[in-house]
Amino acid sequence: MLKGASQLANRESLSMIMVDFSYDGEIFNLDKVYYASEIEKNDWKVFLPVEEIKEQIMIMYLDIYGNEYREVKIVKDFRRKQ
Repeated sequence: MLKGASQLANRESLSMIMVDFSYDGEIFNLDKVYYASEIEKNDWKVFLPVEEIKEQIMIMYLDIYGNEYREVKIVKDFRRKQ
């Protein structure tokens, strides 16, 4: 484990979120970057423009250690539950 790694919470170690609004299932094409500093200022919320989403998007979360987590979403995944 890296020195100091256990001292940081998930949000504190977030570096950025990168989004491909028209992910084709193979190649990630960067469309938008949300840096941790701006996400923190927005109460840790990221607002994705629904009109930009094609069939599916890929969201990549990167931390300050270089780790990444990827997920593929479709518009339906973002619908508010009543």
